[in-house]
Amino acid sequence: MITEHDLHAELAAVRRQLAEAEQTIRAFASGEIDAVASSATSTPLLLQHAQEELRRREQLFRAVFDGVDDGILLVDGEGYFLDANPAACLLLGVPKSEVLGRRTEDFAAPGYDTELERGRIVAEGHRRGVVRIVLPDGANRELEYRATRDILPGLHLSMIRDVTELNRARNDLVASEQKYRRIVDTAREGIWVIDEQARTTFANRALEEMLGCAPGAMLGRSVFDFVDPEEHARTTAGLERRRRGLAERQDQKYLHQDGSAVWVLMEASPLTDDEGHFAGALAMVTDVTDRRRAEDALRVSEARYRLLFDNSPLPIWLTDVESLRFLAVNRAALQLFGYSQSEFLALEVADLLSSGEAAKLRLDLGAAHGEPRHATRKPVKKNGVVVDVATTAQTFEIEGRTVALVIGQDMTERNRLEAQLAQSRKMEAIGVLAGGVAHDFNNLLSIMITYTTFALDALKEGDPLRADIEQVASAGERAVALTRQLLAFSRQQILEPAIVDLNATVASLEPMLRRLVGENIDISIVSEQSLGRVSADPGQLEQVIMNLVVNARDAMPMGGELAIATANVSVTEGGPTPGVGVKPGQYVVLSIADTGTGIDTATRERIFEPFFTTKEPGKGTGLGLSTVLGIVQQSGGQMDVKSELGKGTRFEVYLPSVDRPASPIAAAPSGLGLVGGHETVLVVEDDSQVRNLTRAILRRNGYEVLVASNGGEAFLISEQHSAPIHLLLTDVVMPRMNGRQLAERLSIARPEMKVLFMTGYTDDAVVRQGVFDADMALLQKPITPEALARRVRAVLDGQKVRASERNK
Repeated sequence: MITEHDLHAELAAVRRQLAEAEQTIRAFASGEIDAVASSATSTPLLLQHAQEELRRREQLFRAVFDGVDDGILLVDGEGYFLDANPAACLLLGVPKSEVLGRRTEDFAAPGYDTELERGRIVAEGHRRGVVRIVLPDGANRELEYRATRDILPGLHLSMIRDVTELNRARNDLVASEQKYRRIVDTAREGIWVIDEQARTTFANRALEEMLGCAPGAMLGRSVFDFVDPEEHARTTAGLERRRRGLAERQDQKYLHQDGSAVWVLMEASPLTDDEGHFAGALAMVTDVTDRRRAEDALRVSEARYRLLFDNSPLPIWLTDVESLRFLAVNRAALQLFGYSQSEFLALEVADLLSSGEAAKLRLDLGAAHGEPRHATRKPVKKNGVVVDVATTAQTFEIEGRTVALVIGQDMTERNRLEAQLAQSRKMEAIGVLAGGVAHDFNNLLSIMITYTTFALDALKEGDPLRADIEQVASAGERAVALTRQLLAFSRQQILEPAIVDLNATVASLEPMLRRLVGENIDISIVSEQSLGRVSADPGQLEQVIMNLVVNARDAMPMGGELAIATANVSVTEGGPTPGVGVKPGQYVVLSIADTGTGIDTATRERIFEPFFTTKEPGKGTGLGLSTVLGIVQQSGGQMDVKSELGKGTRFEVYLPSVDRPASPIAAAPSGLGLVGGHETVLVVEDDSQVRNLTRAILRRNGYEVLVASNGGEAFLISEQHSAPIHLLLTDVVMPRMNGRQLAERLSIARPEMKVLFMTGYTDDAVVRQGVFDADMALLQKPITPEALARRVRAVLDGQKVRASERNK
């Protein structure tokens, strides 16, 4: 097939031949060619040769021009057709004689601007587009054209091709897609397509309306955003079956955007890509919520009538909907409200409820025919106590009148416990936040304290800047104490538990406690003999006692009595619960009671919140009791508080009892020796500022220091350093390789190297990294020059330091 490229090549060759002939003729005419050197016949021969070559080229051009399958039109600058090949005449539907001398507008359908198109061709050089023409028989055809100018001066070619059927096919495809899109969008069943990550790639309107989503709002969202949390495990299992190529049909519970439940019948099938790999799933979704509700109501009804009315553990009564008089009552309801049967049946609902609640109940019962109605009421018992009762009511017809069967449940204690649980969860969330920021605080405090220490060392006594720097240092120390309190509150500080005799601990603190409370407060200590032992950090346990005693002292500004007692307590299953979270078992209880001002209910519910205080501004941080609770809970215990305004307060600390002898009291470490040295220390720390200050502290103390920002750099330095490395000082939590892993691998090549871990993370993070071990050396951040120097020296000298001394 002769292509457009071949045609252009032949045209170019013809132009070159004509140009050569013209140049030769002009040379003879101007005398540039020596007549003597030319024979008398040279000029006619040259012209003859040029004419023959031109004829040959013209014949080749005509063969190419006429043989191209696409239509070709030779067009002048005014848009008139100077030549046309057979294919062009066939496309235009007229013979060549009717094509020559005409222009595009002679064939174009109405509305086509040929002048504009010609202007674009001249301006842009090349133009491609589609023009609609009218054939002599009246048929409309769409021709695609490609126009090129400057084939010869003032001339250009237009290549034309019939694209009518192609465009019609495209239009049919678009129409088909639109039709099927309308079918999908108007389908009553939901259609849901997800990818391999369970993200929505398509959802039709029926599904969006079913789940209460705006158009397009589901795209990109996970299936789990719409599945009821109780169904997550089943949904995960179903997706796994889809990955294995299995289809299935099942009921599933989803959530409407307003929070209501939507039960659906889902028929899900796997989707695969062109290579057969799992690419997602397609599900047809039908709303069966009404059916499920009817089934649930039927099950409830069947279960209700299978129970014996009088023996039901739940309060049940029968009420006339019109008069709201009680028609029947079971024993559980009589026990709940405190009436005899005759007294109860003589009552009306309004005798137990306020007038407003009684009117609302009448409306609810009137609308309850055929399905249960759930509500929470606040009736008044015979003794005047208001209780919270959750009721389920259903009406039906008996002997011509409408009655309501009501099943009640006393929710008073449950609501109280739920409120306490919600408060506990709120405290836990705050604790997680507090523990999370502690690491960053510790790194920042390490930098502040270290460089203020350096600055103080560089300033002489009496220097005017020294007092300012000392204030910064003092603020840093207070920040360290505050961070430790936050960690204690969040139950994430690193402890060193020991078996503690609580009686001995209280006895050892007694002299200090008496000095602490002052002479206007009498202290009495009652210690139970044969008191069980507890597992706790002795230092933290002392902090618990001190904080509670200080709070008791502050509650008795005019003096009073403070009673400290210890006791063995057994909490049994089904017995009275002393406090939220106290599980059945054996406990050692520490009780601290005062005769102070007491605590009102609203305050009592918030006293363990961090930063909550009733003291004047500047008189307290509000972290005392939250710290106490954190220490107790981290030791496996719980706390309870009993108080009334004007009647004092009693705090009770429940610690699990252990049947082991008390640990010997270790003496505080002393005489650690010199804090400096000349050994080589490899410091690995991902925080550049902490890494730099650690290096600065060690170099000030005479050590040779190698530094690395991660485990990979540490390995490289170890390989390149031929001399001994006496100590590896590494952060615990680092990217890619933690401190424990680094120490284990480096110790293979350097078995004599000692290891000191340092961390600003909390206990849980350290344990997860596999580092926390009583026999391992650990330095807690924030780092201070003295603590770091002493700890490094102690590890190099083979000394052990208690956890309570790890950051000192």
